[in-house]
Amino acid sequence: MRFLYLSFALVFILFHVVAGQPAKSCEEQGGYCQVPLTLKCPYGYIPAMCGINGNCCKNKPPTTPQCNRLGGFCQVGLNEPCPSGKTLPANCGINAKCCAPE
Repeated sequence: MRFLYLSFALVFILFHVVAGQPAKSCEEQGGYCQVPLTLKCPYGYIPAMCGINGNCCKNKPPTTPQCNRLGGFCQVGLNEPCPSGKTLPANCGINAKCCAPE
């Protein structure tokens, strides 16, 4: 019986400590958790855990005036394609690009 109580206590602690930390880690990195995994993050992913069924998504970055004048929006992640598949020749900072609207 003592083993059963210890097992339950260990599972309870692991569930609350391990399951609770990833979402905080995602938010600390400037993202938000999105559930379920099948939904695509609109502005890219952050390599942080959000529990078993979630993705850590990047928040929408502020759009620069130069990109805004061209009708676009800034997207973080130079290696990720724009949702429309088209980029615009405007500055969005070091790690972002100006994407054309869909």
